[in-house]
This record gives sequence, C-alpha cells and structure tokens, in this order.
Amino acid sequence: MPVAIKAPQNLASKWWIFMLDGCLLFLMGLLLLITPYYTVTAFITVIGYLLLLGAIIGIFAAAQESSQGASSAIRWFMPIIAAGIGIVLILDPVQSIEILVTLVGIATLIAGAMQVAAGIGLSGHQARGLLIVMGILSFIAGILMLTNPTLMILVLSILFGIQFLIAGCYQVAAAGRLRRINH
Repeated sequence: MPVAIKAPQNLASKWWIFMLDGCLLFLMGLLLLITPYYTVTAFITVIGYLLLLGAIIGIFAAAQESSQGASSAIRWFMPIIAAGIGIVLILDPVQSIEILVTLVGIATLIAGAMQVAAGIGLSGHQARGLLIVMGILSFIAGILMLTNPTLMILVLSILFGIQFLIAGCYQVAAAGRLRRINH
C-alpha cells in the first residue's frame, strides 16, 4: 500500500480522539457561557496544578541531567519559577486572573500603540489605514482591560466560549468524516 494512502487511514483510525476533543471543547464553551467566572477560576486553578506538575517533572529532569554531568542554572530556574506561578494560581485564582488580564491589557495597549506608530510610518502603503484602525482598536481594548478587568474577564469568557463551541462542532464533524473513512 502506498504511503500516501496509509497516512490518512492511520489518521482515520484515530477518529475517536477528534470526537473526544470536540466534545471537550464544546463542553468548555458551554461552561464558559453559562458560568464564566467559575469556569475561568477553575481553568486557572487547573493551569496552576499543571504548572506545578510540570515543575516537579522539570526538577527531576534537571536532577537527572546534573547527575550525568550536565549542569546549568537555567535547568533549575525554569521549573522553580513554574512551581511558584503554579502555587500562586492555585492559592488565589481570582486575583491571578485579574493580574493576568491587567498584564494582557498592558501588552495590548503597547501593541496598539506600536501598530498606530507603524501605520503612521507607512505613508502611501495600502495597509496603512487598516493598521492604524487595528492599532486604535487594540489600544482601546487595552484601556478597557486596565480600567475594568472584571468586565473584561466576562467579555473574554464569552468570546472564548463561543470560539470553543464552534471549534468543538468542527472537531465533532471532522471525527464523523474520519470515522466514515475508517469504516
């Protein structure tokens, strides 16, 4: 059998992974739309636990590499920082969310200002107007995130909820097509 035909069949045999992924995305989207604050808090807490688990694995990997003669401070530093962030996310997820939205707000504000500056610098270019408009919108979004992080958590939860619902539907549809290929 040619390799070109074998690869899609191998992928089609894993249709259930796409189905599971689609169902989980759909469920997460529903949860974000129905209970945005609770879902985001739970999501941040799970990320905290994942960071903590990753840090533990990273520390063991750094210890193993050190025992084999490869010693580097960065191998120890990154897992320790990940553990610290994970613990903070677990202990105070609500405050962590507000801090994250504030940081994203600052980054969005800076990105918007840079887009406007780049657009102004592109005199005579077709994309100049679009770049300036997108920069202004990003700048406004940054200001909104900084002035009212709680409202932005709700808005972002709804936007991500809708995106997850759509992505989940697409994944389930793709799983159905792959299942038909497999059988």
